[in-house]
Amino acid sequence: LDAELARQGLPPEAYALMGFSQGAMTVLYTGLRRPAAPRAILAFSGALIAPETLPDALANHAPVLLVHGEADEVVPAARSREAETVLRAAGVPVEATYVPRLGHGIDDTGLAMGALALQRAFA
Repeated sequence: LDAELARQGLPPEAYALMGFSQGAMTVLYTGLRRPAAPRAILAFSGALIAPETLPDALANHAPVLLVHGEADEVVPAARSREAETVLRAAGVPVEATYVPRLGHGIDDTGLAMGALALQRAFA
C-alpha cells in the first residue's frame, strides 16, 4: 500500500480499504494495524480475524463500515456482529448495517452505504 501510494504521488493517508468475504477479513485485519490510517474501511460479509489480538495491535481508529446479509450461509451475520462489538470496545467508530433476506453478497443497500462512507471519508 505504501509503495502504491508513493508511486501515485499520494500522501500516506489518502486511501480507503474495501473487501468482501475473505477480503473483508483482510482489510479489517490490515487496515486497523497500519500506522497510516485509511480514511475508511468497508467490510462486506466478513469477520474480524483474531479479535483477541486487536487491543494490543490497534494502530489507528479508522472508521469502519460493516455490511452483512442476515441470510448469509457462508459467513454468518453473527461474525459481523462480533466484529462490531470488539471494534466498539476498542474505540473504533463503526457503522453496521444488517440486510434482511440477503445471502452472501452485496446488494443496492450495501453499495449505497459504501458510497456514502467513501463520500464522507474523502469529503
